[in-house]
Amino acid sequence: MTTQSETAGDRADALDQENRATGVTPAAGAMLRAALAGRGITAHTDGMNLSYAIPLDAATPAGEVYAHAHLAVADRAPSIEHDPATHTGWVVALLDETGDMVGGPLRGEHIVTKKITIFQADGEVVETTVSDDATAREFEELPLQVERIVRVDVSDD
Repeated sequence: MTTQSETAGDRADALDQENRATGVTPAAGAMLRAALAGRGITAHTDGMNLSYAIPLDAATPAGEVYAHAHLAVADRAPSIEHDPATHTGWVVALLDETGDMVGGPLRGEHIVTKKITIFQADGEVVETTVSDDATAREFEELPLQVERIVRVDVSDD
């Protein structure tokens, strides 16, 4: 018998495979599930909620996750399978076996790290990272402002 969590997981996996085949960046939810799986953590979904459920007891059967204490993980936007560029940060809440929240939600910030490589006229290369696109754009304008800087490359870290 296929559970709803397996069906939703299969859909996310199929989406991830399709994205990879077409060269499209995997959805944020698929990236989260892959990162968790790499650490031995399974995230479930019932196919109706816009969040993932992570059982506190790893032995909890997939079909019973929502009937036991678990972590609910959701994006701040009402979606889990969206382009990572539109990701607004994950929200995590502890839910008891009745589905009631224990305490308040924890909100994480999504930090985009950009690698900055500065090429100077004397051949020196300086590398640094920044955590937002606005700062990265400021670095891109350096060759226009500082004569000894020949080129600035900005890439995802």
